[in-house]
Amino acid sequence: MSNYSARRRRFLISAVATGGALLAAPGLLRAQSYATRPVTIVVPNAAGGGNDLFARLIQPVLQQELGQPILVENRAGAAGNIGLAYARDADPDGHVLFCSSSGMMATAHTHQNVPGNPVDILEHITMLVIGNFTFTIPATLGPKNWQEFSALAKSKPGEFRHGTPGAGANIHLSAELLKLREGLDMQAIHYKGSPDIMTDLLSNQIQMANNAISTTASHIRAGSLVPLFTASQERETEIDGIPTSAELGIADVDRINNWYALHAPKGTPEEILTQVHAATIKALQRPEAVEKATAAGMKIVGDSRESFIARMQADDAIFASVAQATGIRVG
Repeated sequence: MSNYSARRRRFLISAVATGGALLAAPGLLRAQSYATRPVTIVVPNAAGGGNDLFARLIQPVLQQELGQPILVENRAGAAGNIGLAYARDADPDGHVLFCSSSGMMATAHTHQNVPGNPVDILEHITMLVIGNFTFTIPATLGPKNWQEFSALAKSKPGEFRHGTPGAGANIHLSAELLKLREGLDMQAIHYKGSPDIMTDLLSNQIQMANNAISTTASHIRAGSLVPLFTASQERETEIDGIPTSAELGIADVDRINNWYALHAPKGTPEEILTQVHAATIKALQRPEAVEKATAAGMKIVGDSRESFIARMQADDAIFASVAQATGIRVG
């Protein structure tokens, strides 16, 4: 065999071996991960909640992309503030992430003894999903649309009640904003969760509630609830024919939504935030993610860090405004 043939044979053998190694270890084709030990996503609510669902949804892809186990740790309590404080105090090295909800943006302005405003004490990676609130009333109340309900409520100041799943959070402030903008006098009744709200709404113990469409859709289809509007610029796709607050000329209520997002402790280096953002976007692009978001009445977002920061600042402003106008203080 000539020297050229021998060298060519050795080159081909080496190339095949190298290619096989890359196929066996696809992580070698990616940039080196910053993670040197398991990464924890802190969820400030109990297992089974919205941010828990979406933290676990991105978990397997983050694990694949970062090359370390991804743990979801539920640190519930104090309206999410226990988990928030833990994330605030964690080392800013990318090994602790935080899955928030828009409710925490509201409680930063309504609850006492909070760890701080999420806008200021965290780094912001991306919004995972977003959903709108649909305002409904019991069919037995009588009105068939927003105009009829508004007129009836205004004719009985202080007599009607609306339900919320927690004082001072986003759903509560969304309803308070509607009352401010439309001049409604209604008492807020606070419950432990949506199931209790639905029980009293369906029996006309309360006269209005605002929830995710996934909570109310079956009752709307059955005719036991009347949808007044969706607080949005765009119509709800789950059920046809529900007007938006924008169409009805109701100001600002479309600015309060339900979303879940991913953050890191303040001071986490930019290169780490960039890696986590890229891995998260990849996770959100899977068909499984879209299916689960849709089933929960949500839409995938996966925006840039800059866009998400701007959105947080806008939400912070509207929640601060409503909290100040109503004087709501909890705890």
